[in-house]
Amino acid sequence: MVASGMSEKEIGYWLGVKPGTIKKWKQRYEEFKLATDSKSSAKKIAGAYLVTSGLRAATGYDIEEVDQVLTKNEDGEMVVIKETRKLKHRPADKDLLIFFLINMSRGSGEWKNVKSIEVTEKKQNLNINLTGVIESDTIRKLAGAAIKQADSMDKKDKLPVIEAEVIDAKSGD
Repeated sequence: MVASGMSEKEIGYWLGVKPGTIKKWKQRYEEFKLATDSKSSAKKIAGAYLVTSGLRAATGYDIEEVDQVLTKNEDGEMVVIKETRKLKHRPADKDLLIFFLINMSRGSGEWKNVKSIEVTEKKQNLNINLTGVIESDTIRKLAGAAIKQADSMDKKDKLPVIEAEVIDAKSGD
């Protein structure tokens, strides 16, 4: 309950006691005090569980589903008369996987998903600096927007044609 962010009043409600009782229990029982402390390991445990569950969903997993047909025997007890087991695969959640790869590697320099486009304009020069892995369709859209802007500027100011040069950052040119 503490891990989910419940207050002492809310914990008391769920346990069926008044908030004052929670305070008395904390004073009387060290284990209860530790378990309900807002800085307890309960939040860390809950966070670890969520990360574990998220990673499992991100990478995919197999689960066995069990279906049972029950009936009552002569003594009135429930007994299984048929059981069917199926192994089902839950595929990886690619979006969740990307989220984990990006956020768990902060500071390591790996799996960065930082993209930036910086445009500076000085007199007759327009400089575009792309950082990160920019997909070709994004580059095409950017180039199309730049061409439209250049055409607009040419019509207004009757400027000469803008020349462009593509520099391949990978080859170091």
